[in-house]
Amino acid sequence: MPLPTICQSCQRRSCEASSPGRLAFCEYDVAYYNNGTTLLRAEPLVPLRMLCTNLRHELHHILNLIVEQAVAIDPSVSIRWIDLDNPASRILAATVIVDRFIQMLTGVYEFHPAGSGEHLTLSRSLAEILTKYFSIYSIVKGIRRASALKLDLDFDRALVVPHCVDIYEYITSILMDNAWKYSPSDTTLAVRVREKSNSRADISFTNISKPITEGLDIFAKGVKGDMQSEGFGYGLYWATILIDYYNLHMGRTKDLLELRHNQELREDGFALHEFTLLNAALIREE
Repeated sequence: MPLPTICQSCQRRSCEASSPGRLAFCEYDVAYYNNGTTLLRAEPLVPLRMLCTNLRHELHHILNLIVEQAVAIDPSVSIRWIDLDNPASRILAATVIVDRFIQMLTGVYEFHPAGSGEHLTLSRSLAEILTKYFSIYSIVKGIRRASALKLDLDFDRALVVPHCVDIYEYITSILMDNAWKYSPSDTTLAVRVREKSNSRADISFTNISKPITEGLDIFAKGVKGDMQSEGFGYGLYWATILIDYYNLHMGRTKDLLELRHNQELREDGFALHEFTLLNAALIREE
């Protein structure tokens, strides 16, 4: 039986620590059986990533049509900057959410940087990425979501993400969505950057929300820090999978890109949560 494609690039190897005589599925939906001497592994007949890829293929034309019609209404709109007072811009923002979610599902299971090498040369302003997704997720309505949230960017606007912008956008969109999902209204999401070298920096996202139970692995698949949340506990898990692929495809063997969480309990019953993207690729654009 040939080894599944996903197993060839898997760095977690959770199957190798399994107990003999047990059939199970790993986080990539690969079925495995440990017979005591060898591991038998097989992907489902229709892997989830294939379904996601086909879904995006089918919806891509529809999403493009929505974008084209929004631009026809107002030629000045852009998916890079969202104007919440402009109906055409809000249509674009909603379209980006749908497309980003489908891309994220696909990317979680098998991310392939562009074969042309353009993933190594394209760059984008960090402030632009953060402002874009903060605005996009502000239009999502829900009874348990913040109705108003402020964004505080405390870093040099000359800092840019030099490559693999999609990966950083995926992770940013997850953290931005979580801030809107869990923060009380009229509080602040603060983003800070600590530069460590001319190409590496730590990016921290800090917001207020309910405390997370001590010892709970919020990065695990399907784990929810707030059981009343409308989420399914997959966002942070997806982020770690994408980070694994980023490190693999960029050939990082040290100073790995990582996502860590820390919380500081407050007297008012809430907690200050800090998610830090360690060793992010950031350069100063002169």
